Amino acid sequence: MMTLKNLHDNGNISIEISDLDRTVLEKYSAKSIDDFAKMGVHVVSTEANEAGSDESNKLSLFSLSGNKINTNNCMGVVRLYDDKTKHPTLIRIKSRFDENDKQLFLTYLLSKVFGGSFVSDSIPSDDDSIWDILLAFIFRKTLKDACAVGLFKQYQTFENNDLRYRGKFNIDSHIKINTPFLGKIAYTTKDITFDNPTNHLIRHAINKINKKWAWILSNDSELLALQHAIEQHTPSWSSENLVQCMYKKENRHPIKHPFFASFYEPLRKLSFSILRNSGASLYDAGSHEAEGVIFDGSWLWEEYINTLLIAEGFIHPRNKTGKNPIYLFEKSKYRRYPDFYKENIILDAKYKKMNNLDKIERNDIHQIISYMFVQKAQLGGFIYPIQNETSALENIGLLNGYGGSIKIIPFKIPETDCDHSSFIDLMKTSEQSFIESIRKCQE
Repeated sequence: MMTLKNLHDNGNISIEISDLDRTVLEKYSAKSIDDFAKMGVHVVSTEANEAGSDESNKLSLFSLSGNKINTNNCMGVVRLYDDKTKHPTLIRIKSRFDENDKQLFLTYLLSKVFGGSFVSDSIPSDDDSIWDILLAFIFRKTLKDACAVGLFKQYQTFENNDLRYRGKFNIDSHIKINTPFLGKIAYTTKDITFDNPTNHLIRHAINKINKKWAWILSNDSELLALQHAIEQHTPSWSSENLVQCMYKKENRHPIKHPFFASFYEPLRKLSFSILRNSGASLYDAGSHEAEGVIFDGSWLWEEYINTLLIAEGFIHPRNKTGKNPIYLFEKSKYRRYPDFYKENIILDAKYKKMNNLDKIERNDIHQIISYMFVQKAQLGGFIYPIQNETSALENIGLLNGYGGSIKIIPFKIPETDCDHSSFIDLMKTSEQSFIESIRKCQE
């Protein structure tokens, strides 16, 4: 299997490609991340989580031109297959700010957005382990969401032999085990229970994550309470029955219950992906095209910035739920969702490269001016990450008409060629400098 492991987001690289790998790459070249989601890849993006504009989901994960591979805003690990030869190709796209295999920047953002206590000695560098830890972060967020509906319940069939007869009389079993008659009756019941194969599967996934990276699922009382509930209500679970659990028919079919499906069906799929090297796979041979996990860098960057700005009183609108929009017209007509706003300021978080005015797209300029106009805001700003560039808070200029100014606000990403503890300290320093810049803009 060929592994493309030196790819970064928003970049291009020239490599030598074998005929087999070229066949695979050409098949998936220019496919959007929405296309990959339909193939079974776990996609964490604006559409999947916040349902904003779906433009980011239409961007291609990568494109192949000759021997050159171009990438966009996405990061992650994807294993691709050729239908005929079954030849696999592994593509690993890192953040352009990560200088080594540890991926400190990407993992730091994930820990801030999805939760979990970032620790200094638990970030892997090999391909499979990076895939596992990315899946573990998504699993944490999905398990956290499931707390809203509680523990999953499912009908199960039970074989009984006692005096408390109810349900369906099982004549064959009764003759076999109750001859001569000893006063007991064999019967079958169908009861709804927490002790079901789906919760067993989820518990196996939790068990694996806790063994490898306990910090990912720790430090959240609600999450820990759900884990304890699963353990308490699955007395028949056994760590030795993993493979049997994965092949249970209940676990091989989608969850369709209208109350639980939206929360527990993603958990079922994620559990299989996390456990895929433990004896079975969600994807039977020949039934899948691609597998892996993709993060939309724009979405991840925006959600990370939100963890910093929320304490400053900024509102982060949510397209999916329709929460906290602004309106272009009176009587609540034409909702719009800027990245962040409060009082008289509008902010737009950009992950793409943008270290001067020439890099700002005209649509972005027009959009932020429109938001400023309807909100009567006197300040607009573009937030973007930099690393090696030297840049400071810059005033683009004063607007004609109603006035107001637009600034570009850089966020300095530390060098990642250091140990984990040092990187965390450097990120905290950058975060403080960024907040000071935001406050300075409002003076």
